[in-house]
Amino acid sequence: MNVWVIDDEPEICTILEYLLKRDGYHVTAFDGPFHALEIIKQSPPEILICDFKMPLMSGLEFFLKIKNTWSGHFIMLTGELSADPLELKQIGIKEVLFKPRDLTRILSIISDISNNK
Repeated sequence: MNVWVIDDEPEICTILEYLLKRDGYHVTAFDGPFHALEIIKQSPPEILICDFKMPLMSGLEFFLKIKNTWSGHFIMLTGELSADPLELKQIGIKEVLFKPRDLTRILSIISDISNNK
């Protein structure tokens, strides 16, 4: 399964890349959404894990740009208490996780997605 991680915090990308690769997933990490936007149509991931707050383009803006042309599962990561998980799920985001406390849930969520294909 192909998983992308987009986060402007390199340590978050490193942690998630390590955890996911260890469990056998193919992982591509990006330090921002712009390069991912360029290649998503040619090589789309099944799962995309994206930070909510990034400079120049938020994770929500990124999701809104791809949601009509990409059919994978979008997981939003946030450290922002102002992010409303219910509202984000209503627009099509699969899961909203708060960093750092929810990072350990990523593997079980991705496993559930894989098993329900």
